[in-house]
Amino acid sequence: MLLTSVASVSGLAFGPDDEMVPVDAFVPKPVEPAALIAQVAELLAR
Repeated sequence: MLLTSVASVSGLAFGPDDEMVPVDAFVPKPVEPAALIAQVAELLAR
């Protein structure tokens, strides 16, 4: 899981990419705590 504010700071669109950003989840900041917990739970359930 990658949490980042790079899109809001740079104005560029970013997301998961198997070659450059090989992550299971890409979460833009800010993120609500409940949403973060839900996303972590989903990843751990895999």
